[in-house]
Amino acid sequence: KFADVIHILYDMDTNDNTMEKIEQAKSFCKDIQVHEFRFPDMMDDWIKVDHFNQLYKTINEGYVFLVDADEFIFYPDGYLEDHPESLHFTKFWNVFRHETDNDLDIELPIREQRRHGRSAFENFGSFVKPNIVKANQNMYWRPGHHDSFFDDCFVNWHHRRKAPRGLYGASRIEGAHWAMADLCFCIERRIKNRKERQS
Repeated sequence: KFADVIHILYDMDTNDNTMEKIEQAKSFCKDIQVHEFRFPDMMDDWIKVDHFNQLYKTINEGYVFLVDADEFIFYPDGYLEDHPESLHFTKFWNVFRHETDNDLDIELPIREQRRHGRSAFENFGSFVKPNIVKANQNMYWRPGHHDSFFDDCFVNWHHRRKAPRGLYGASRIEGAHWAMADLCFCIERRIKNRKERQS
């Protein structure tokens, strides 16, 4: 709700009700811009991140928050006013359904429904992404946006101290990665919609 504009990169091979959900989202963000594209030979993460990078270059003010559809940032009010650095990281906890969790309820806040998870996932180390950056910077991401280049300096959480002073935010913002949050969708998502769609 804090966003002035939401840009959605929309894979035209999508066969669910994404466009319907986008229309519903306009009740809290009037400026939602949909950018349609189609992979030439199924899913290609390099093509996907190139679309991210090209879109980023068109945004001229404010901060850009880069997330996939299954990533949620728990953004504290006033954080960027207190930490005006050019780049900030989000620590994504990979959440799972705990035996005490209920079925998903679209009426309840995301944060309250899956509160168990782990920080390391698929050999990506701490899964901390450089994904909140001031607009109009010399910045581009690599696939998965786990790392990036900022002014030709390689940037990820493990190498942050090698970057120019004053580049990074003072701390990490917390987030949740929902790729494996519930059996009702994770197998279909990970196998049918991910593994079997790779170019």
